Amino acid sequence: MSMLVVLSDDLDARLASSLLSRLDQDVVIASTVAEAEQYAAQRSWSAIILDTALSDGSGFDLLHTLLALRFEGAIVFLSTVTQLAVRVRALEEGADDYIVRPYEPAELLARVKATMRRSRRRLGQHDSGIVRVGPVELDVHLLEVSLPGNRRERLTPSEMRLLYYLMTHTERVVAHHELSMWLFGTKAHQVSSNAVGVYMRRVRRKVEADPDQPRYILTVHGRGYRFNPGVSS
Repeated sequence: MSMLVVLSDDLDARLASSLLSRLDQDVVIASTVAEAEQYAAQRSWSAIILDTALSDGSGFDLLHTLLALRFEGAIVFLSTVTQLAVRVRALEEGADDYIVRPYEPAELLARVKATMRRSRRRLGQHDSGIVRVGPVELDVHLLEVSLPGNRRERLTPSEMRLLYYLMTHTERVVAHHELSMWLFGTKAHQVSSNAVGVYMRRVRRKVEADPDQPRYILTVHGRGYRFNPGVSS
């Protein structure tokens, strides 16, 4: 596979590309969100390095598009923005790492290599179609979730996709708009804004013993949803 570098500054992009070629011989540069989205949809990438701001939009918009495309490679922000709030937002919304420019070349290579290693492990864990988080097991192929007490529930494809996304992102809160893009595609093709809530209620009715007092799929008010892996029974 290849690496995609999406930076606002052409010189920075070429310098980063030259360095990253030590990890992957095929490194491609894009300078806009639109160009990067085209590249992302056309082929597989081991890592995408992106900026927080580009000439035609925000790097966060590109991040959300990658998540909606089910991108499984490493996603690393490489930005001149140093504010803590921006760095935290990037990680909470799905990036694997955030590196500030200027950077030490050795650190850039080490951190990108580490994120690629983690993404490969993630892929390997789900090759069987089985996702396990705590006492909950999701069979992607059979559209079935297994729960404590030998309880099994069948899911519709959309219900499975929603639960899969939450169970594979347990380390953070998943925003409402992120789930909407995952389920229904890019913003231009999304259905009504309450559709995520409709599917969430359906999944909770199947997964939770008491949907009104959820133990697995928690609502984080004002931010989104989080799958709770700490429930033991």
